[in-house]
Amino acid sequence: MPNQLRRTVLRAISTLPLLGRRLSPTSGSREMQTDAGSLGSALEVVRLFNTLELSHKMKVGTYASKSELLQSDATIRFRAWMEKARSQQPKPPHYTLYSILDFESEETLSGWALAIHGSEFRNAYVLTMIPSKNQEDQGSGTSTGKRHVFATDESGIIYEGDLSPIVRLAASYTPLPEALPGLAPITIPRRDRS
Repeated sequence: MPNQLRRTVLRAISTLPLLGRRLSPTSGSREMQTDAGSLGSALEVVRLFNTLELSHKMKVGTYASKSELLQSDATIRFRAWMEKARSQQPKPPHYTLYSILDFESEETLSGWALAIHGSEFRNAYVLTMIPSKNQEDQGSGTSTGKRHVFATDESGIIYEGDLSPIVRLAASYTPLPEALPGLAPITIPRRDRS
């Protein structure tokens, strides 16, 4: 039962942005807002889609495919919030990043492909966000062929890791541990309390 409680808490926390509450920006949020190709920006998009999926599930009782999610009440509310935020000063956290997203494209964030695969009974999903091209090692300028991936499922836990070029993403729903073995949950650096 502790696992169920953990999931419930994670889901409740992730709905806060859609309920109109303003969360404080995370460290490095300015970088995330201005660098569309950064890992931080991709992570924020995964968080956004996790929240949209949860909101859809709470309203309808099932998870949605990407096309269904784009037509859902959760996404319509999010887009209305974005429209309202356009005239606000100061802009809400992550507004700049959210304003450049292309929801209808496979490449939702420039340089990053987002895919959502739901289970047959729509009681589970796997969301992946990978670079559309091989990433280069930062600073070295040499290509490793590895792709950094973010992945999540109905648990709300976001995983990350590097995939070798031979790993192929599933074209349909496969539970996350089977689809992408070797990924680890993301960790948030702890702040010193000095």
